[in-house]
Amino acid sequence: MRALFGFLAALVVFASTGCVPQSQLDAALAERNSVADENAALEAKRDELTLEITRLEARLHRAELSNEDLSTMLAETEKQVSELRGTYNSLVSNLEEELASGQVEIEQLRNGIRLNLSDEILFKSGSATLDAGGREVLGKVADEIVRLPHVVVVSGHTDNVPIAGGLAKRYPTNWELAGARAAVVVRLLEDRGLPGSRLQAVSRGEHDPVADNESVEGRAKNRRTEIRLRPVEEDEGGEEIETGEEGSESGPDAGSAPEPDSEYQSE
Repeated sequence: MRALFGFLAALVVFASTGCVPQSQLDAALAERNSVADENAALEAKRDELTLEITRLEARLHRAELSNEDLSTMLAETEKQVSELRGTYNSLVSNLEEELASGQVEIEQLRNGIRLNLSDEILFKSGSATLDAGGREVLGKVADEIVRLPHVVVVSGHTDNVPIAGGLAKRYPTNWELAGARAAVVVRLLEDRGLPGSRLQAVSRGEHDPVADNESVEGRAKNRRTEIRLRPVEEDEGGEEIETGEEGSESGPDAGSAPEPDSEYQSE
């Protein structure tokens, strides 16, 4: 290209001395301008490709970081699944007798564990006082789940039989009775080492039955305490938030329920 511009410069010199026809000079100048335009276009294309390469390199870097994050998340998830499976197996082993009698049910969920404990094994009839057998069973549960980082939601459930007699003065409805039972279970779990910040006590009253209340057997199944382990994640601000699996419970909070008879001491 330098040679071409040198040749054109020579033509201009010759043209000024009258040695080159004007038509040849005009053609040479037009070719020079065309080459200059092509060169400018190529430089623009080069700059465009350089910018695209920079963008692609940035995307590749972000993808590599994303893959690292995904690998970390996958490893953490696998660890949590392993811990959950181990806890589930230990609970099944330690509560073998209660499972066999139907007083306890254990279910491993996708990212948690759910236990249903019959009120017959925990409380005296119409009471929110744990008996010795109930404290023993809950102690076994606490010893296993204390190692997990999950939120522990304790839900109290009753049948649909209204509270009657002198008991109604302390627990006017099944909301209060279920809430008091959930609260006393939560306090025992906290005393056994579970952090209070991860514990929730919820009253479901008679509004989440698992069987027909028309039969004695059905009402017995509905009188239960559910302990559910749910995972905890962090929001963008670093605050921990609970992630539900099947929606959250509703109804009055057990925190507003009347105090149980005497914490969890037997009468």
